[in-house]
Amino acid sequence: MSRFGAQGQMAISVDLPLTNEAPQFAILHESTSMGGDSSTRVAIMPSLDYFVAPNISIGGQLGIDYTTTSPAGGGPSASATVLQVEARVGYNLALGDMASLWPHVGIAYVHVSGSGGGSSAYLVPIVVTAPFLWHPTPHFFLGAGPVFTTSLVAKSGGNDLPKTTDFGIQALIGGSFGGT
Repeated sequence: MSRFGAQGQMAISVDLPLTNEAPQFAILHESTSMGGDSSTRVAIMPSLDYFVAPNISIGGQLGIDYTTTSPAGGGPSASATVLQVEARVGYNLALGDMASLWPHVGIAYVHVSGSGGGSSAYLVPIVVTAPFLWHPTPHFFLGAGPVFTTSLVAKSGGNDLPKTTDFGIQALIGGSFGGT
């Protein structure tokens, strides 16, 4: 049995932001009482990392988030699609048999498009995370830790958009296989 971070090991995970505004895996339908709007959202943004050397990982995240909204009163519905790809590197620091710290730094490309009018925008953020992982069994982990993102580029239709910086706490769940 190889420890987490062994060379040749792959880790598959999904981030679990501590808010319902940005889930990494979601199938949601929301409706408002008294004849209000309704919306349906489908999102999946899994991560895959490969340990190229002991405790050194390269990987990324690939995702899609699609939301459609139907307004009250039967007006035209609207939709939004978010496509995201992130490349990252990480280092796993073992803290015993059942715990580790696995910080990552990455760069992402996020493309947002909406129905009607062909509106679209894109962002290029830097993403830094440092989750503390608990390994209750081999090949499974739960974690949480700080997350920091800041936009390097934010554009819509060739025009600059305000750049954002976010920080908070993010959780993740995942598994690993392989390794020597």
